[in-house]
Amino acid sequence: MDKMQITWTFFAQLFMFLAAMGILTRFLFKPMLEVFARRETLTDKPYEQAAALREDARAAQAAVDVQLATVRQETEKLRSEQLAAATAQERTIIGGARGDAQKIAEAARAELAQAITVARGSLAADVNELADELANKLLEIQR
Repeated sequence: MDKMQITWTFFAQLFMFLAAMGILTRFLFKPMLEVFARRETLTDKPYEQAAALREDARAAQAAVDVQLATVRQETEKLRSEQLAAATAQERTIIGGARGDAQKIAEAARAELAQAITVARGSLAADVNELADELANKLLEIQR
C-alpha cells in the first residue's frame, strides 16, 4: 500500500473527527465560552461599580471642600466682626477708665489744694505764735 492513498479509514477518521468536533462544540466549547463570558461580566461589573463609587467619592469630596471653604469664610467673617466689637468695647472701657482716673486725679488735686490751704493757714497762725515765743525768749535772754 502506498502511503499517500486515500482509503476508507481516512474518511472514517474524518467523520469521527467532525462528529467529535460537533459534539464537543455543542456540549463543551459553547457552554465553556458562555461561562467565561459570564465570569468576565461578573468580574468587570465590580470594577465598574468601584470606578463609579470612586467618581462619587470625588464628587462628594469636592462638595465637602466647597462647604469647608464656605464655612471658613463665614468663620473668618464672624471672627472679624467679633474682633471689631471687642476692640470697640475695649476703647469704650478704656475711655471710661481714663475719665474715672481724671475725676479721681482732679478730686485728689482739689483735696490736696484744700489741705495745702488749711496747712498754710495753720502755719501762718503758728508762725505768728512762734515768732512771739521766739521774741519772748530772746528778750528773756537779754534781760
